[in-house]
Order: sequence, then structure tokens, then C-alpha cells
Amino acid sequence: MVMALIRLTCTVPTLAQDTATTTQVPSPSAVPTILVEGQVTDYIGSGVKDVVITAYFQNDDKSKGELIAETKTDGIGDFALTTAKAIQGDIIVIVSKNTFQTNTHHLHIGDDELPLFIAETLQGTLQIKGSLRSIENDQPIKGANISLSTGYQDFNATSDDLGKFLLKNLSPGSAHLTITAQGFGRERIRMQNIKDESEDDIAIVLKPERVINLIVRNELNEPVSGVTVELYDRPRDDLQTIVTNSEGKAIVSGIHFDADLLHVRLTHEDYVSSIDYDQTITLSKQEIVSHHELNLKRGGKISGIVLDEQGQPLNGARIVAGDKYTDASPRDWSTFNGSFTIHQVPPGQALVTVHLSDYAPQLKRVEVAPAKTTRVEFRLKPGVSLSGFVRTEDGEAVKGAEIIATKWHDAQTLGLRAMTNAQGRFDMRDAPLDEFEIQAITPAGHKKTLTVSVKPNDPILIIVPTEPPTPRSGKGPAIGDEVPAITLTTLTGQVLDLKALKGKTILIDFWATWCGPCVAELPKLEDLYKEYHKRDDFIMIGVSQDFDLSTLKRFIKKRKKMAWPQVYNDATSDNSPANVFGIELLPTIYIIGADGKIASKGLRGSAIGKKVRAMLKDQSLP
Repeated sequence: MVMALIRLTCTVPTLAQDTATTTQVPSPSAVPTILVEGQVTDYIGSGVKDVVITAYFQNDDKSKGELIAETKTDGIGDFALTTAKAIQGDIIVIVSKNTFQTNTHHLHIGDDELPLFIAETLQGTLQIKGSLRSIENDQPIKGANISLSTGYQDFNATSDDLGKFLLKNLSPGSAHLTITAQGFGRERIRMQNIKDESEDDIAIVLKPERVINLIVRNELNEPVSGVTVELYDRPRDDLQTIVTNSEGKAIVSGIHFDADLLHVRLTHEDYVSSIDYDQTITLSKQEIVSHHELNLKRGGKISGIVLDEQGQPLNGARIVAGDKYTDASPRDWSTFNGSFTIHQVPPGQALVTVHLSDYAPQLKRVEVAPAKTTRVEFRLKPGVSLSGFVRTEDGEAVKGAEIIATKWHDAQTLGLRAMTNAQGRFDMRDAPLDEFEIQAITPAGHKKTLTVSVKPNDPILIIVPTEPPTPRSGKGPAIGDEVPAITLTTLTGQVLDLKALKGKTILIDFWATWCGPCVAELPKLEDLYKEYHKRDDFIMIGVSQDFDLSTLKRFIKKRKKMAWPQVYNDATSDNSPANVFGIELLPTIYIIGADGKIASKGLRGSAIGKKVRAMLKDQSLP
């Protein structure tokens, strides 16, 4: 009889000979186990796509053992490393992508049910090398300052004896390169893609500078000290700022030799300042050093106090001077003791309006004299709400109608808005206690203007036609039209000329923080921006219809992901972006093709991404 000895052994699978401290435990289910998950972002917090995430067992000497798992980040930089079996022990996770630094993590996988999480910010590995020479004698320029700005990061270098410089650790994408050297005009170069420019040296030739001698005077021909002077060279997108001395003078050097027209903005707390660049300086080719005079008008001040009915001070009230509510209107906010002072008020009769949440607004007319202070006191009463419904002639509720407070005592200072819900109802908080004018604008384009007053427990009813409105003619560009010739100034001071952006696909979102449908649309726009903001052939622009600039800035800061350029629209101006584009509903999104023509208008939801994806010929965005 032949007997067979059968030896039974139980072997723990091993992927590397020297991984004695690492064991694998069979997963209790067939569902893949998430070993490590996380998100990879760039320096501005946008997710980076197609980053390779690789996990290895860690050997006793902390070197890499056998491969465990590998994956790539998705369109918003998220990833999840999965394994067929649960793993415990020490591992190494490597995060890598071309043109970025490789990061290595030594991790320990324990008995925790939740997977480990990695939040990774990538640093670029690109560099820009260059040299500077003078156009006059072809000699190298030593000691020049070279600054590269991406909008979120700044890199600096100084040219050496041979005029050479090196900028390191750059990330791919677009940027501005600024060169400043004594005796030379400041040069600004738009880098369309750092990745393309990084391999070869950049030879930059500098031209001599122009020097401008300025003096600022008031209407009495007196020099004005302490004036902030901003000079903008639009073709080179170059802004310089300087402050006048005790004699009202300032010397501006480093102006580019080819500059022929500078746009100027002057601001001073005691003078009537402008939000726009409403003065210009013309330069002659024959004058390297020139002299110019600029003018400011003396303003007055309005000072006072805001109290409640019992005479207690009210903090945080917004006080605005002027017949229209715009970002350029002089304003102030009351302090803890109710006091305020408005500067830069134009002389003459001024309307002063006070707004504070939970209180009814109030307005008064006062006389303002140059270099004088006018006193005024406000006592606010508790706020009331104007409630109502918008319905069609057939009795159907109108959802998404916009209600705007347009006039109050023949002034446009209320700044109140509301929007109807699914039942057609709206509530306009903090309404005036007397009559005022409102306008209802329906999604179909109907407008209804009426004079109203608040009646407790008696909502108003606004009736609009059932039929579609007659098509508008000549208001705003239609699909196929050329993009309007308009420049947009962003909150950061960047000037965007839509005509000059030809060659790019442009998305313009007309929106407002108070508009519920607008805010609901933002997540898709944020995803779209994350996916495409590094492309040189695409740009997104937001145009806000908010009445208050500070509200807009707080909203953007809190949301964090709205990194695309934002423009504050002055709705009172005939040349405002909203008026030029004929905006009547919010949100309204225009998409402009690379040919400079309107490609679409009014898309919503996923249709926005599909249109952009098709125009950029990209299928990656879900």
C-alpha cells in the first residue's frame, strides 16, 4: 500500500520578500476597499486632472516594495486608491505629474474603518530663463527686477552682470512677466503658456523710459497734496500708482516709450473723486520728459448720527449720498455710537439715504458746500415687508419674476429686490413706509411698473399678460451678432476689452448674489472653471447686478471657488454691461465664439458645459 503524506500549509500572500511588518487581510466583501482617497489641487486651489497616484508596500528600510494600486485624479482633482483586499501596515503613496514636483507620503494603514485622506497641493517644476539688453546700445542690463505674476503667485529675480535672469518652480499656465529697470520703460509681457516658453531663453529688449511731471490743482488753482494718481497704459495693461506731495506734484518714471495715451483716475477723501479713469494724458513722441496738469473739485462732507425711535444709536447702517445708488456714490457705515461721515460729496443739494436691515429706509435732502461739513440726524422706524403675488391674466403663478424697487421720491436709491417663488409670491423686506415705485420683470420678458405702499396683511397682486411678449428689436446682441465693443473692469482692476479677446471662447455670466437661480447655477460654473481655466483659448467673466459692492465682495470671499474675473455692473449707466447686452432676466449667460460672434444666450444647467465643451472640442467634462 502506498501512503501519500499530504502537507497542508497556510500561506499569507506576500508581494515583497522584506515586508514582514505588512500583512493583507481578505476583504469581507467583493466590493473594492478604498485604501487612500484625497484631492490634488494647484496653487490656487483648483483640482488638477490626470495626476498619477501610486501606492507601494514599504520595506523595512523605508524603500518602495511591491506595487499595491495605481489611479489618476478626475476632472476636479479627486482620487480613490482601491484594492481587492484590505491591507494593513506601512505603505508609500507617490503623487506625480509631468511639470510638477513629485510628492511622497509614508503612511500607516491600521484598523480604522475610514480610509486615509491626502490633501495635496502641487508645486511646479518649470522655469523661465531670459536676458535683457538695451535697444540703444545692445548692452546687457544689470540689476533689473523681473517679476512673474500668475494672479495668485508672484516670483521675482534680478538680472546679473550679463543681463541674464532665471525664474524657477513655476506651474504651467498663463502669467504676466514685468521687467523694471532704472532708465527704461517698464515692459510687460503676457506669457500665454509657461510650459511652452520654459525651454528656451527669452531675449527681451528694453526701450528708454518716459518721465511725466504732474501737478494736481483744485478749482481755486490751489495745489492738492495727498492725491492718489493712477495711470493706466491700456495697450500694455500697465497700471502705475503714485501720491502727490505737499506741493501737489508727482513724478512718474518708467512709462513705456511707445505709450501715447494714459488713462487717469484721481482720488482724495476731501475731493470729488471718480471710480472711472475719466481723465487722460496725451504723450508726444518728441518729448521724453513731459509736464501735465490735472484737476479735482473740492467736495463737502455729510456727517451725522443714526438712531432708533428711542434715541439709541444704530450700528452698521449704510448711508449713501446721491440720487442714484451706484458703486460710485459717496457712502459710509454708522459706527457703534451711530455716527458717520461721508466724504467726497459734490457741492449742491444732496439726497442722503439710510438703509439698515430690519428697519425702514429713510432719506433727507441737505445742502453741501465745498470744504464744509453738513450735519444730519436720522431716526429709523422698524422695518416692514412688501408682500405680493405675480400672476398671469389666466391666474397662473409666475415663478422667477424679479421685483425691483425703482423709484422713491423721484430718486433711485432704494436698492431693494426680490424674486417670486413657485407660488408666484415675493417678500421685499425693509421697504419704505410711504409710497414707492416697483417694476416686475417676468421670465417671459413682460414688465409691469406700478406705485405701491405697504399694507399689513394685504399683499399686492401684479397681473401680467399670458401671451409671450412682442420680440424686442435692437436691444442686446442676438446669436450670430458681433460681440459689443465694450471694456469690462474687474474687481481687481483688470481691464478686459471684449473685442481684443477675439480668438478665445468667452463665457459671460450676468448674475447677482440676491438671485436664487443665479446662486443655484454657480456649482456648475465652478466645475467648468476648474476644468478649463488654464486653457489660453477660454475665459469666464461674471458681471454682478448687485446694488452693493461690499455685499458682492463678501459673497465671493466666502464662496472661495469663484476665482474667475468678476465685474461690478453700474446698472444706472446707459453704457453698463447689462444695458449693452440687453439683460432683463437673471441669470443670463452669453457664450461668445473665437470668431468674436455671439454663439449662445440664456443656456442653463448642464447645457452650459455641453456648449463650451463642443466649442473647445473637448469631451472630458462630464
